[in-house]
Amino acid sequence: NMKTIILIVALILVVFLGNFRLLLFNDIFYEKEFDKLNVYEKIPKEEAIKNTNILLEKIHYNTPIETDFFNEKEKQHMDNVQNLMQKAFFLLSISVIAVIVFSILNIKRLSTPFIISGTIIILLVIFSSLINFDKVFLQLHEISFTNDLWKLNPQTDNLIKLFPQQFFYDFVKTVFIKSALIGLILIISGLLLRNVEQPSKIFPITSK
Repeated sequence: NMKTIILIVALILVVFLGNFRLLLFNDIFYEKEFDKLNVYEKIPKEEAIKNTNILLEKIHYNTPIETDFFNEKEKQHMDNVQNLMQKAFFLLSISVIAVIVFSILNIKRLSTPFIISGTIIILLVIFSSLINFDKVFLQLHEISFTNDLWKLNPQTDNLIKLFPQQFFYDFVKTVFIKSALIGLILIISGLLLRNVEQPSKIFPITSK
């Protein structure tokens, strides 16, 4: 029914967007990636971390970027990114509310939406591993942004020096792996709930 479908869609969105948001503000991930991608060879570690935090504050609080580390084109692009991220966070908030509300409405029938949403999440992750990331990454930028501000020069623009394309590949890969694990947990939880919702009749309890 419609309540079940809404819960399934909301669960999928919460898993992917929730993992996205958690990783987006994970300082440890950035430091590991910068080290792995040799960012510190181009930008001193202290400066890289400091300006990454400025960008994250921009995304989270829409704080103005008041530093000469980024040029005007990069700052304008971050305005677009911040706008896009706020839409994603809003969708996440709505999805969380939907999960809570429709879980309550489906309290006696949660096994099916858990199993279906978990299965869809894992299938989406498997499918995503088969597509060309570079091509999709480019297409997503063309769809998401109405201007060419995202077309940065790796030789002159610090934003792309901090975040080369490999960073985004690793970011998406991490989000999808974590989402697949949660998808597996949803399936297992659904199977366990099914036993609760439909008790085994092998050993029926009889009243005397």
